[in-house]
Amino acid sequence: MGVDARKCLADLARGEVGADDPLFAPMIHGLGAQIEALSPTEMVVDATRLGKGLGETRRVLGLSSLYVTVPSLAEAEALGAGVDLSVWPPRLTAPAGAAALEADEADAIADSPRLQASLELTRRLSATGDDAALLVGLTGPATLVEQLVPGSTGEEREDAFDYAGGFLTALVRAFGEAGAHAVVLQETVAAPDDEDGRELWEDALTPVANVARFHKMPVLLGFVGAAGPGPGDWPDQIVPCLAPGETAAQAGDDHVLMLPADPATWRGSADGTAMILTAGEVAVDTRIADLKTVIKALA
Repeated sequence: MGVDARKCLADLARGEVGADDPLFAPMIHGLGAQIEALSPTEMVVDATRLGKGLGETRRVLGLSSLYVTVPSLAEAEALGAGVDLSVWPPRLTAPAGAAALEADEADAIADSPRLQASLELTRRLSATGDDAALLVGLTGPATLVEQLVPGSTGEEREDAFDYAGGFLTALVRAFGEAGAHAVVLQETVAAPDDEDGRELWEDALTPVANVARFHKMPVLLGFVGAAGPGPGDWPDQIVPCLAPGETAAQAGDDHVLMLPADPATWRGSADGTAMILTAGEVAVDTRIADLKTVIKALA
């Protein structure tokens, strides 16, 4: 737990994925609302409340990183999708539709209370000299396409992937300029298994990775509840996030370890990787005291 988180992420950005002392960065976000006695929905739209909740949670748990945002439909919501925020994580109630593909990326980001709160928090933490590594959890392009125009085919599918890649690139640029240290993409739908779909998916990821590299941020990508690429098929500049059972099958691929989101399943094996993260967000009703005990046992 004493690892230099920012150095670890800088090493990952340079392609150095092996480490004796890995960075443990469980995806914790909405759970921070417990500290402020708020609902997660109230916390994530206010940069001050978000900072207090996440900062105190990080301190209590002894973590060296925090997620300024997590994959929670903020992108789809910003683009017009119906999202039920009465539960956390939020639930998609209606896709955005093809009209979303015409939205101005900058305006959509600027008009999103959740994205703006996370960006403002990133700027504040960067400016105040806080030593936490700031992780940006975003929705992967294949999943975002399904949230916008599910089941799209042909030209609409091409347009959707092109737009998803452009929107995520704009977000990564904004967070990079704000001072973030890494991007964690999560897909909840399988990687396209047809040649055209794979090309569209990789073309959507390429500008994201290029902009992240400009800002010296690694891009980590994991599949949650869905099949990822096969051995050797991961896009260049992307650090695969693999579950413990996947690492043997993916032998030869540089990767970081992705544990289940349930703390009860966490174990101490680092598999020689530089970083350990989780497949999705730790449940918001997890008792912080219990979580602290589990994390301490991993130290």
